[in-house]
Amino acid sequence: MGTKEGGDVCLITDFVQDVSAVACTSPERLQQKGMAWSLAGDPASDGYRAIVALVLPDIAAPDEMRVNLVKTAAELPDRAEAEATRVWDEVSPNLLIADASALDPRLQYVIPFSQPSDESAVNAVGITFVFDPSTVPATKRLEKRSTD
Repeated sequence: MGTKEGGDVCLITDFVQDVSAVACTSPERLQQKGMAWSLAGDPASDGYRAIVALVLPDIAAPDEMRVNLVKTAAELPDRAEAEATRVWDEVSPNLLIADASALDPRLQYVIPFSQPSDESAVNAVGITFVFDPSTVPATKRLEKRSTD
């Protein structure tokens, strides 16, 4: 993590297969909504991997993450919720990462705020994230063609 001259907060990522990138947002937006970031290597190469990172505000409580079904917003049974939240690795209190292949787009991940947010906050409940598979390239399968 770092900051730009203008004050934006940035996630600087050095990834597999010589892929690196930077994503930035304003401190105000980060405190209100967090930031989601997807990054992938070359889908045609061996060892292809895609990750998703969630950068959280200081008041987020990742240990209290809940998981809902997107379409019904119904909470999952405790065991299913525990399994669904296990895909996230806490790199630091403000950074969670997950392998994109382990995320289910039918689930909504809710990270509550540990303290009340002020009235200007967009989402007083916390940060919600739903994985969109189109944000990372899929593995390409190369097929041998007959040259008859």
